[in-house]
Amino acid sequence: MSFLRVTSLIGYITLCFSFFVHNALAANDLQGYITSRLTEHFAAKIPNADITIVINSINDQVNLRKCSNFDFSLPTELPKGGRISLRVTCTSPDYWATYAVGKINAYAPIAVAAKAISKGSIVRANDIRFVRQNLSLLSQGFYTQPEAIIGLSARRHISNNTPITPQMMLPADLINKGESIIIEAKKGALVVRTQGLALENGYQGQQIRVLNERSQKEIRARVVRRGVVSASE
Repeated sequence: MSFLRVTSLIGYITLCFSFFVHNALAANDLQGYITSRLTEHFAAKIPNADITIVINSINDQVNLRKCSNFDFSLPTELPKGGRISLRVTCTSPDYWATYAVGKINAYAPIAVAAKAISKGSIVRANDIRFVRQNLSLLSQGFYTQPEAIIGLSARRHISNNTPITPQMMLPADLINKGESIIIEAKKGALVVRTQGLALENGYQGQQIRVLNERSQKEIRARVVRRGVVSASE
């Protein structure tokens, strides 16, 4: 075999090897880029969570395409079951898109009932404890901070050891049935206040029935703050 043919063969093998390595690195870089961005994103949203993300191997055809700038939309919340599918786009030098799939696990302590909590009860610190769970498997939501749940009212009875979700909670009542309140009514720039009586319990933002003690009329008013409602008669 001539020196020229050997040199050409070596050059061809080197070129093929370089092409394979470049493409393999490109695929790994894309997987690493997606993993890094997702980890940073969810670490900011759930600071106390231990997050592991595994992105499946990227389609081999992607390896043949050059790209200097990948992008994808970050999910607003943990995907149900932890399974994630992303549409990844290349914006330079050419525009094209592919899909990446993977699995996200995020472990953190969440609030569970330390004992049975009755419907309508205000949650106190000794009513809850925190247990480490995989947040990706909690499709109904969760609480990771005690201050986010203490002071809320139980919408229904909650059994011992039950993970507490936002659907189980209501804001605590600021007004109780039978107590004296102030009714505020706006008329242009003027705010008129009069004495009233609460006919229902109510939390902030809730509309309740109240009695205007001056006119003796029953009206509906929105709870503004403790002891104060806003209404238009």
